[in-house]
Amino acid sequence: MLATQGSSPETPTTTTITPTTTAPAIITHGILSITLVKAREIMGRQGKNKSDPFCLFELSTGEQRHSTSQMKTSYPQWNEEFTYKIKARDTDKPFSLK
Repeated sequence: MLATQGSSPETPTTTTITPTTTAPAIITHGILSITLVKAREIMGRQGKNKSDPFCLFELSTGEQRHSTSQMKTSYPQWNEEFTYKIKARDTDKPFSLK
């Protein structure tokens, strides 16, 4: 509610402002932090000893992040960190590692 002055200082008028639309509040509940360190004995395609491995993280909301590819290795080391802002409405939803 917004109070405004009328034509004279003794006669206040009241104007009600009603929003036409409201957006739902999206509250950040916390931050999910994932540190991808390393993997071992990653098999390559078609029986090859080495591959170009990478990881893909996906939240149930559809948000995806992927690591860098480690070239021609079976023992990749990433030491990469990924962070996601978790909304209060998404705290009970899983994430996946591919």
